[in-house]
Amino acid sequence: GAACRWAELELADANLYETKKELLSALAGYEFADTLNLAGELLDKSKKIAAVWADLDTTTSKTDINRRAAKTLIQMTISALHDAMKLNVTPTREAVNFDQEEQIKQLAARFDAERSAQKISECYRMLHWIESSVNERLIFEQLLLSLADSDTMRV
Repeated sequence: GAACRWAELELADANLYETKKELLSALAGYEFADTLNLAGELLDKSKKIAAVWADLDTTTSKTDINRRAAKTLIQMTISALHDAMKLNVTPTREAVNFDQEEQIKQLAARFDAERSAQKISECYRMLHWIESSVNERLIFEQLLLSLADSDTMRV
């Protein structure tokens, strides 16, 4: 399913692999101050993926394609956090993102296994927000804020 679709998108010049590499590099060195700029970049990448996807799938609505593109970026984030979590638990296991070992090590250094699991849970919450038609920019901003090394105030 998803792997075949991603391969099809990659062949159609959606640059998913390059996007994944850039995303993981950005997340590995991510700081709170980068939130708005990085959210804007993610939104732009999501739109580019959606444009290619729309050319491939003319029977699906633009709204659904936009959602799928945004979900793709969040799924990439989930896979990186999952790799970081596994690295903290069983360092010998091979990662999904084996081609970016250093970035995964940086994420694993920032988030222990429990915090990685919490961040993954937050990513899944963002996937639900996408289905609920929340503004994509706000979703990416919230996702990045949750990944930043800072505390959040609750009222």
